[in-house]
Amino acid sequence: NITYNTGLFDNTYGISVGSKNAFIKNFNTITLGGIANGNYGVFFSIANGTLSNISQIITQGNSSHVVYFSGSPNSRIENTKLRYALSTDEASEPVLPGYGILLDSNSHNVSIINNNITMENDDTSGYGIRSTGNLNLTISGNNISSASGSLSHDAIILESGANSSTITNNIIRTTVSGDGISFDGANNNNISYNNITSVNIGINLALGSTTNNIVFFNNITTTASLDGIQIASSSQNNNIS
Repeated sequence: NITYNTGLFDNTYGISVGSKNAFIKNFNTITLGGIANGNYGVFFSIANGTLSNISQIITQGNSSHVVYFSGSPNSRIENTKLRYALSTDEASEPVLPGYGILLDSNSHNVSIINNNITMENDDTSGYGIRSTGNLNLTISGNNISSASGSLSHDAIILESGANSSTITNNIIRTTVSGDGISFDGANNNNISYNNITSVNIGINLALGSTTNNIVFFNNITTTASLDGIQIASSSQNNNIS
């Protein structure tokens, strides 16, 4: 077990990886000891590796993410439970969003497989998975329960980037803000065989110019008067079935 940041310092991490080919596996828990800012459960910084078989990784706080890949291509996270925890102290409740998994630019070829991601019902619990400008991601077999409060955050969002597969995920969105899966200027992706329950839009292809995507055989339930799949006029050549 690892308990990090019991001293309530900013920018502390459960595990920080700055090397190549790191293997992190078979921990019971990696858990936050106190709320502060910029706390990451596991942080890959210009590195790569495999994170697998962790019973639970927990974080909380402003701009805090459970797992963060920064410039870290060719990595893998699998069979792990990730939790952004609900604040129990109203006075210290965060105001800036934290994510389950964040991949910033140059984190290409990352596989996110068979994980359980829980974003608890806090106003700032943000995206379950957020990727910005990455190529060739595999997001498959994950259970994502994303119940953010007043902010509009999606269970999965891919911004820019291309050639990724988002398949066989089980997604539950239980509040009115945010969509099941969103693509913002992301092209040539495969979004298929997902089970999505959302109060908002199930699959949103209406953000930016989102083109040449395959959207096949998804099971979508929306519980409000919003679209199962939404496609904007700027989103061309998408194949929906």
